[in-house]
Order: sequence, then C-alpha cells, then structure tokens
Amino acid sequence: MSPQVFFRVLVGLSLGVTIAISGAAFWILESSEDWRAVLEWHGNGGIMEYFSTNLPASGWPQSVLVLLLVVAAGLTLAVQVGMFLFWRFARTGYVVLAALFLVVTLFDGLVVMTPIEAALHDIALILDGVIITMAYLQPIASYFEARKA
Repeated sequence: MSPQVFFRVLVGLSLGVTIAISGAAFWILESSEDWRAVLEWHGNGGIMEYFSTNLPASGWPQSVLVLLLVVAAGLTLAVQVGMFLFWRFARTGYVVLAALFLVVTLFDGLVVMTPIEAALHDIALILDGVIITMAYLQPIASYFEARKA
C-alpha cells in the first residue's frame, strides 16, 4: 500500500471513529438504569453545561451560537476533506482543530464514559497523532506542498 493511500485510510478511520463515538451516545440511552445514573455526571460543571443553561432560548445570541456551530462544522468538514485530498490549508487546520478540541476538553467538567467510549476516544487520539505526524513528514508532506504548473 502506498504512503498516500495509507494516509487516506488513516484519515478515513479517524473520521469513522469520531462518528462511532457519537453513535456510542445512542447506545447509552439503551443501557441499564445504573449506567444512566452514573453517566448523568458526564460534563457536569463544564463549559458546555454553562452555555446550555445560561444562554437565552431565542434571539440574536442563539442565532450567533447556531451560526458559529455551523461555521465550525463546515470548517471541520473542509479540513477532513482537505486532509483526504492533500489541500495545503488542511494540515494547519487539522492541528488547529486538534488544539481547539484539547482546550475545550480542559473546560469540559467531570467526564464519565462507558468503556467503549473511552476506547474509541483513545483510538481517535492515537489516529490524530499519527495523522498529524505523517502530514508533516516525508513523503506525505510533499503531497501538501504547492504544485508548480
């Protein structure tokens, strides 16, 4: 398998694992009463809980928040596609997004996860580290460089 294909497989796996983490949240809804009671503490005291309870339910602040979330989702999607297609901005974007998610995690409050969520998060972190490293080392780094006509 060529390095280019291997890199693309890793980017695809990273996206797949991230989607699986979101899917694991639906599994939690079908879990036992004991698990649900413990998992209610997830994010307790975090920045997301603060924003969800202190922002108005309507008006321009909510519109701004929705707009920011749509822009963030669009940028994340553009960076993922860009990494797959070796667009120049994508490497820096991937590092910036990883750093932003790290900062948000620092203010996420108490985090309680099921074993499958924890395993998927660990896999996602490993994949992201490998992707960032490969993106800045040869031969993959050369695919991100400007093409001369």
